[in-house]
Amino acid sequence: GKINGEEHCQQLAHLFRTTKTLEHIDLSMCEISMEHCRILADGLQENHTILGVHIAGNSAKMTPAGVMVPTQDVVDASTIYTQHKGDFEKIARSCGISKELLVAN
Repeated sequence: GKINGEEHCQQLAHLFRTTKTLEHIDLSMCEISMEHCRILADGLQENHTILGVHIAGNSAKMTPAGVMVPTQDVVDASTIYTQHKGDFEKIARSCGISKELLVAN
């Protein structure tokens, strides 16, 4: 984790509990530990307005139901793409996006 990681995660968890306007947040590649992801997950449990949380590159994953699950292993974007490749390619086709653009090299 980063310097003051717990304090920052506590502040974000408080934001998640209280915000009514935040819809998306990208926390990708922040090296958030499993312990600190638990803090974030607790804050998100009480939120019903955030539509998207990007958490790749940290010790957590998002379930299809939008629940953050802290994990021992860091989940990176290529792992997520591999697990859901068919879904991403179907979405890309429907939006007219080349599948090569879906994963940054």
